[in-house]
Amino acid sequence: RPCTTNWTASALNSGVNVLRFVDMIPCRAFLVTTVYEKCHTPWILKRAQILAVVDMQRDLFQPKNDTQTSMVLMRRLDAGEVADAEDSGLDYPVFMAVAEKIGHDKRGNVIYRRTPEGEDALVKRIETIFEIDQETGAEVVRQIEVTERQVDDELSEVADAYRRWLEAQL
Repeated sequence: RPCTTNWTASALNSGVNVLRFVDMIPCRAFLVTTVYEKCHTPWILKRAQILAVVDMQRDLFQPKNDTQTSMVLMRRLDAGEVADAEDSGLDYPVFMAVAEKIGHDKRGNVIYRRTPEGEDALVKRIETIFEIDQETGAEVVRQIEVTERQVDDELSEVADAYRRWLEAQL
């Protein structure tokens, strides 16, 4: 679920106060952990603009790897922006979201989306089939409609929310 906020880069540098603020939003704050807070966060904030932080579901790399991961999207600052960041810091909004469903469980089994009534959610797509006509030997192209269960994966929805957020920033 997207949790867009006007969490600013200058707020990231304010230490303990940020921890209280981050607790109010459902995103995990990788930049304000003890390890990052003292050296990595200031270094990153002086050299890059953080565009988005997406907290991934814990089972993303399962099976056999239990790692909590956040995806961080950054843009390298140009020389003028680096000078501004070092002098007074930059103030800009950061997109944040949590991807709670990633299409499989911790054993690697595919998880399918369900409707509110508990039925399998179905999606239709057009598939192009290439065949050889047995009589003429010519290639025949036809399209068929395929109905299949929808994988319960929110990553494409997070990407769409990010695109909409970017458009709103312009």
